[in-house]
Amino acid sequence: MKALVLRLRGPMMSFGMPAIDKHRPTADHPGRAQMTGLLANALGWERTEFLRLAQLQAGLRVASRADRGGTPLEDLQTVDFGQPRLNGTGWTTRGEVQTRSGSAENQVGTYLRYRHYLADAAYTVLVTVTPEAGTTLDALEQALRRPERPLFLGRSVCPPSMPLFDPVMPQVEGRSWVTCFDSLPLFDDHDEVVRFWLPVDESDPEFAGCSDDSMIRSWDLADWAGQAHRGTTREITFAVDLA
Repeated sequence: MKALVLRLRGPMMSFGMPAIDKHRPTADHPGRAQMTGLLANALGWERTEFLRLAQLQAGLRVASRADRGGTPLEDLQTVDFGQPRLNGTGWTTRGEVQTRSGSAENQVGTYLRYRHYLADAAYTVLVTVTPEAGTTLDALEQALRRPERPLFLGRSVCPPSMPLFDPVMPQVEGRSWVTCFDSLPLFDDHDEVVRFWLPVDESDPEFAGCSDDSMIRSWDLADWAGQAHRGTTREITFAVDLA
C-alpha cells in the first residue's frame, strides 16, 4: 500500500465531534471527515460542493499516530449576536467579504458556547484513497505543496506551527499501516506511550486476530449537505509503550 504522509502540529487543534448542547467536543485523533475538509480546502473546493466532498470522504482511508497526545483545553465563548458590531460585513480567512446579519434567536441575552481543543499535540497521519475519492494521492500531494487557501487543524483559530506536508517523505509505501508507520520517525518530544488508530478492513489479514475489545466506533463521517455528523466507522486502537 502507498499512503500520503501528513504531520499535524500546532498550539491547538480540534477534531470535530457531534455537538452536545452548548459543547463542541473534540475527538482524540483526526478522522475521515476532518481530513476530507482539510484536503478539500487545500484543493480549493467550496463548502457547497457537496457531491465532491462526499466522494472524497467515501474514498479516503485515514490512520493516525499520536506522537504527542496533547492536553485537553476548554474555551468558554460568550456572544450576543444582536449587537450592531456583529451585523454588516466581515472578512473570511480567504480574504473575501462576508455579510453577517446577526441571529434573531439571540437578540436578547448572552449566548454561551464551550469549544474543546487539544493543546500542544502532534500527530502523524497516513492517508490513502480509493477510485471512489475522485482524486489521487499525487493530486493531494501537489495540493498540500501549494494549498489554494490557508489550512487549519480543525478550526480557523488553530493554525499549524509547521507545514502539514512532509517534504522529506511525502509518501510512504509498505505492506500494512503498521509497517508504514514503522518507517516514519516520531516527533523528537514524543510521549512515552504512543497511541495508534487504524481503519478496519474486514478483508485485511492484519486485523484477523484482533479482539472486539480493541475495536472502537469513531464519529468521523459528515453529512456535507446538512453540515452535521452523519455516522461512524470502525477502527482498531492500541498503544505502544516506548519507555
